[in-house]
Amino acid sequence: MADTQPTIESLRELNTNLVLQINELKKKFAEVEAENIKLKQSLEEYAVLKIRFDQLEKKNKADTINLTAENIELKDRVTKLEQSQKQQVSTLVPQKHSSANIDASCGTNSEGNPKQDSGHDNTSAPDISVNGSNSDEHQKETSSRVSNSSSTKLSICVKPKSLEDKEMDNFLV
Repeated sequence: MADTQPTIESLRELNTNLVLQINELKKKFAEVEAENIKLKQSLEEYAVLKIRFDQLEKKNKADTINLTAENIELKDRVTKLEQSQKQQVSTLVPQKHSSANIDASCGTNSEGNPKQDSGHDNTSAPDISVNGSNSDEHQKETSSRVSNSSSTKLSICVKPKSLEDKEMDNFLV
């Protein structure tokens, strides 16, 4: 029996060591399980974020397409407006050298009528004389002198008509 006593002691020691190892393994297993739970939660969050990212990316592409189309439409509209403005300006000012000045606050003469400025000064206005013979040559010369004057100025005085003036105009017509 003496032989069995050391065997029982060694088995008890071995059993104690194994119990300690089992406890350590249980702790490690619990830690691994906790880490697995965290990783699963992270994967779920990642999946949700991935779906949201894909949705935002699709929306961004659609918005970019819409904004690009709108930008093209606006550029076309601006181009058309610029062309329209150029056409309006060219129809309002048919000659390069003539200009029309509209003065809303023009003065009046002693009779209360608006002053009229011929817009010609002595140096730039062509001398146009009426000749008894209205020949083609004279007319061509006169028209060329008028068209060659570079400072032709038309001053228009805008004054609202009174009720009496309007009635007089209607009566005369």
